[in-house]
Amino acid sequence: MRLVELINMSHDTGRWTTPEGVRRLREMTAAHDPGLPQSCRLPGAFAFFALLLIGEADRLVDVLDVTVDACRRYGYDWDLANVLQLRANLLANRGDWAAQAIDDADESLEVFVRFGDAWGAAEALSSRAEARERLLLFEEAAEDFTAAIGHAERIGAQAQVLLLRARYAGTLVEAGRPDEGEAILREILADDHGLGHEPRAGARMFSGWRSAARDAPTRPASTSTRSSGSSTRTPSPSSRASPSASSAGWTSWTGGTPRRSPSRRRRTRAPWARCP
Repeated sequence: MRLVELINMSHDTGRWTTPEGVRRLREMTAAHDPGLPQSCRLPGAFAFFALLLIGEADRLVDVLDVTVDACRRYGYDWDLANVLQLRANLLANRGDWAAQAIDDADESLEVFVRFGDAWGAAEALSSRAEARERLLLFEEAAEDFTAAIGHAERIGAQAQVLLLRARYAGTLVEAGRPDEGEAILREILADDHGLGHEPRAGARMFSGWRSAARDAPTRPASTSTRSSGSSTRTPSPSSRASPSASSAGWTSWTGGTPRRSPSRRRRTRAPWARCP
């Protein structure tokens, strides 16, 4: 129950940073040791976000590795897709790990499509789009965002549609189609959709970046390069969970160094996993 409470805490993280809150978070992570069956499935898998709040970001990659292996061992296909998507979203924010993020997103997408999970498919596509952005594959990233929008529209997730459209618009700007991207951002900002602050906040962020880039005498160098070991852009946490649950820890993780690089891991893909 505490994990469900954590994931639905809206944007108030204060109660979880008090000594009592930290104690509860540590209890959550202790009770859901990675590799156990209950840690593979929801809500147990949400213990991942507790690690972010208690500042143990260096454990994130290892925890997700163990959980992925456990899901394969127990035959938890849908849960495997969910954890792979989480790992893809995490790895996508470092340029040197983006290729593996794409692999994880591919496999996750395959499972979600097989189960008819449109929400999961949208999340996997969004993670793959972010990874492709890190590799400067902006046209491919735009295609992924377009497909993700289609899945979100199919289930009526309008807030997610708008957020994905804001991300799509930012990718269009990077792809050399600034007028198209800016038109989408203005459309999002012009309407009061009554769907929360996230879509409009995303649109304002990309619109502000676009204005700054347009007004600058020379375009600043991109922070995303093929050889980049990290990115200064804060990732978009999975919409399966509250973004505020991970923002502080996630941002600090992208600038840190985990104990080992995922590129050195030996990954065993399921026999049915292939690129869609």
